[in-house]
Amino acid sequence: MKYNFDEIINRIGTASEKWESGGHGGVYFDKNSLSFSIADMDFALAPCIDRAIRDRLDQKVLGYTDVNTDDYRDAVTGWFNRRFGWKIDGRLIYAVDGVMPGVRKAISAHTEPGDGVIIQQPVYPPFMSSVESLGRKIVVNKLIKGDDNFYTMDFDALEAQLADKNNKVMLLCSPHNPVGRVWTKEELETVADLCHKHGVVLVSDEIHCDLTRTGVVNIPVAKLRPEYDIITCVSPSKTFNIAGLQVANMVFTNMALRKKTAGPGGVQMANPLSKAALIGAYNGGDDWLDEARKYIDGNLVFLKEWLEANLPKVKYLVPQGTYLTWLDISAYQPDSEKFAKDCGRGGIIVEQGDVFGEGGKGFIRFNVGTPKANIAEGLARMKKVIEVY
Repeated sequence: MKYNFDEIINRIGTASEKWESGGHGGVYFDKNSLSFSIADMDFALAPCIDRAIRDRLDQKVLGYTDVNTDDYRDAVTGWFNRRFGWKIDGRLIYAVDGVMPGVRKAISAHTEPGDGVIIQQPVYPPFMSSVESLGRKIVVNKLIKGDDNFYTMDFDALEAQLADKNNKVMLLCSPHNPVGRVWTKEELETVADLCHKHGVVLVSDEIHCDLTRTGVVNIPVAKLRPEYDIITCVSPSKTFNIAGLQVANMVFTNMALRKKTAGPGGVQMANPLSKAALIGAYNGGDDWLDEARKYIDGNLVFLKEWLEANLPKVKYLVPQGTYLTWLDISAYQPDSEKFAKDCGRGGIIVEQGDVFGEGGKGFIRFNVGTPKANIAEGLARMKKVIEVY
């Protein structure tokens, strides 16, 4: 490989949320713990981003920076056209400082306090906290789990929920965090068609869109139904592990939807280093990402084989997308909160499934976006925890 994904980088002392604050559940750990919790990767920054940031610093002034520029729009539209065949109108891009701020902006614009927002649990916890913090009602469309841990959507229940006039927005997680599904063309078309039929705005969080298994491609739902009211939230933050730079985009299917959600437009400001990083990533990061995906693929196979050999009662299906795995540990410990805390005391930090909502009990989320040596040591520590049971 051209890039060294086996490099162990010590992140202690960098104020890392993943490595120094414990993640969800308030699990305590020290500098000798290994963390597989928060969804960021432990790989060195892609050289194209490193160069872009350094080049921008060489310009010596970091003043107010307009993000509504041709180079920014061209980088975003070029990436999604090249990687997904999705032709985005640059005028329909709106820069925000994160996918979840974009999601909250969309909820605020298209609902009133007390209105329902449909989410599909188990799902990324900020979906729930965002809806609640805005005074809206969480409406759960629970995913259906098969015996093999393969999840599908409950379309019958979903249509009934979409038909309720009190429910104004649906949040789609695509690819899905934490269950790892990359939704098919048919599934996405059905969701979009049902939302359109009932006048519900579809907000699609596609932050993990680039991180699918080699040979698997996520389809932007807005590409399939550009005539509908769909808001897509995307970012290079997961793809290139630059979440700390807080840069993302909302992509709208029409100008009326953009104006209603984000206002009439005008000058948008951005962190100049974040802007440089996005342009550097989208213009020059293809080969780095392709290698990172292959490395993650290998980590996922390693995890599968290790579990089969050492902890065979853990149910695990290699995810189609993301670098996050959804492990059913209920045969060893049905209380995932207790399991996470026991792991914490054993020097390994994982995320308890309960925080992902309905269907999360008895599961943990385990992040493989890290050098394989970390995974091997972390699993050995997990095995010691389970042996106590």
